[in-house]
Amino acid sequence: MADNKDELEARRWFRRRLAQLGRQYPELKDPEHQQRLTEAIEEDSPCHDNRQEDQLDGPKEADC
Repeated sequence: MADNKDELEARRWFRRRLAQLGRQYPELKDPEHQQRLTEAIEEDSPCHDNRQEDQLDGPKEADC
């Protein structure tokens, strides 16, 4: 029962935090801005090079 209570509290905190971020950074709701951020995150990801290799070699189990 305590695990369920902890999970619910964590979800409530996460939703409150998302709401705060939405008010603080309204541009995050813009789909074009989201796409640019997604591309930037993917480029900076340590798994980025691995994904390119995986596409060439075929399906593999990813470490990331």
